[in-house]
Amino acid sequence: MLASRLAATVRAWDRDVRDGDDPALTVHPAGTPDHRLPAGDVLDKKHARLLFQWPGRDVPLPAPVERCD
Repeated sequence: MLASRLAATVRAWDRDVRDGDDPALTVHPAGTPDHRLPAGDVLDKKHARLLFQWPGRDVPLPAPVERCD
């Protein structure tokens, strides 16, 4: 479920926002406080905090379009 939601979000970003740049992913220790992280979307894991930064995204993405393949 998480993988399909992430894929749908990436497709929505690619369709509606992308302007040639790729998203950046940085990995931070699990205990890193929010105020020490750069702006972006955080996915908390047991041992790390994954931070995704989406170029050109300064507004919320439209709802992802679910694929019915």
